[in-house]
Amino acid sequence: MVCKKMSLIFNCYIFYIFQATLTCCSAMDMLEKLDVLEQTLTQKMADLKKGVTALNNENNEERLKWNDLENTISDQKRRIGEIYNSLGKEHNVEDVKSNSSFPNSNLNESIKSKRASTTAPAFYAYMSSHELNPGKHHTLHFDTIITNIGSAYNRYTGIFTPTVSGTYVLSYSIKPYVGAYIPIELVRNTQIIGSAVTKAQSSYEHGASSTVVIQLSAGDACFLRTSNTYTPSGHIYSSTYARSSFSGWRLI
Repeated sequence: MVCKKMSLIFNCYIFYIFQATLTCCSAMDMLEKLDVLEQTLTQKMADLKKGVTALNNENNEERLKWNDLENTISDQKRRIGEIYNSLGKEHNVEDVKSNSSFPNSNLNESIKSKRASTTAPAFYAYMSSHELNPGKHHTLHFDTIITNIGSAYNRYTGIFTPTVSGTYVLSYSIKPYVGAYIPIELVRNTQIIGSAVTKAQSSYEHGASSTVVIQLSAGDACFLRTSNTYTPSGHIYSSTYARSSFSGWRLI
């Protein structure tokens, strides 16, 4: 009887050791598997970081190319405006004098009108519709012209090019869509001469306007654009309810 009990105790002891050995082996296997999994995940994370870095570099290069294209477009628009204005200068007062179709009674009035438009250019134009999602360094076009004495403003390019040097007043008003953020710059050739920002909250709209008095030379290109530094978001609003507009005139 004692031998049976001793045998039973010995068998239980052997079974316990066997189970402990299996558990230890299973734990070691699990740790090895976890270690391999950790190494694999670490390598994948490193590969993903390299991919993100490469994409960021590529994105930065594309942004630089985009900015270069925007600058090129702005320069081309300015040159087109200068060409339009130079074409307009060809029709001068002498052409009016030599035109026999004008009655003598209207000749002086025609000459006076032409001289006034040449020496005192003035314009007022507004956007006929909303400007949707303008990007950085984007020239704004005010395509509906109400006043354009001297034809110094070009609605296709959005550029005002004075035909005579003098002191000018340039004024603009920009209204954002609800929730929009629109930083604006007033530019003469490549120089920023004025700026404003509109930042509409979700529940209301907040427009911005500004007026600049500046000495301009004949041939200067003046226009409005979105900021080249800060990225706009949302739309520029313009309708019968509120117009986004651009205007200017010569003082002296």
